[in-house]
Amino acid sequence: MFGAYQAGVWSVLAEFWKPDLVVGASVGSLNGWAIAGGATGEDLHRSWLDPRRAEEHRYRWPRSLNDGFIDPSSLERWIQELHSQWTPRCEVGVALTEMWSFGLRLARNTQVTWQHLAASCGVPLFLPSYVIDGRRYADGGLVTPLPLWGALEMGAERIVSVNLLGARANPVMAAGARLLRWKTGFELHVPGSAKLVQINPKPALGAPQQMIFWQRDRIERWFDRGRQDALTKKQFVCDMF
Repeated sequence: MFGAYQAGVWSVLAEFWKPDLVVGASVGSLNGWAIAGGATGEDLHRSWLDPRRAEEHRYRWPRSLNDGFIDPSSLERWIQELHSQWTPRCEVGVALTEMWSFGLRLARNTQVTWQHLAASCGVPLFLPSYVIDGRRYADGGLVTPLPLWGALEMGAERIVSVNLLGARANPVMAAGARLLRWKTGFELHVPGSAKLVQINPKPALGAPQQMIFWQRDRIERWFDRGRQDALTKKQFVCDMF
């Protein structure tokens, strides 16, 4: 649900900026797919306020470690609708984590199916991972929540980043990410010529359980926070481009 913040950021950026490519991980892959397809800020706002997002999650006993405690049916319907609604007008990348090596992978442009979008949101133990072309993939933000590596891989030199977890001081999540980075040897190398404007929520958007359940007033509040934070960085984005 924190993706509503990204929608608020885009509602400002879309007024004056058209990106050459969009890269997303986890919920950022959903917003990113729509943005690459030409979605306006109002389009994203309307999508996040859709009452269907309030559909109650059904819980289940997972069949294996590749499954999840949450039935993904309602999320899959949303993702399938999103995927069919938008056709990319610019380059688009979806970050994925290959299980169980935890290697980072990037699906690009016409490669991206609704299963890639669903897999990028597949938080282990909560939502299932997906087998695509014989390989199993899960949440694209497990090793690093912000897919700067994917944007750089696609040739980005000037980047506007939105890290929903940038201000989250959750010790368990932070320790888990550090462990995965150590296991995989992941290091982000940003060329000195690259330029970056960061738009991150400070303080954190809310408690972890609020990421799961839709509530209209929270969605509106996070959307507005995204707008306000983007407005404070508008001049920096204009200067960079």
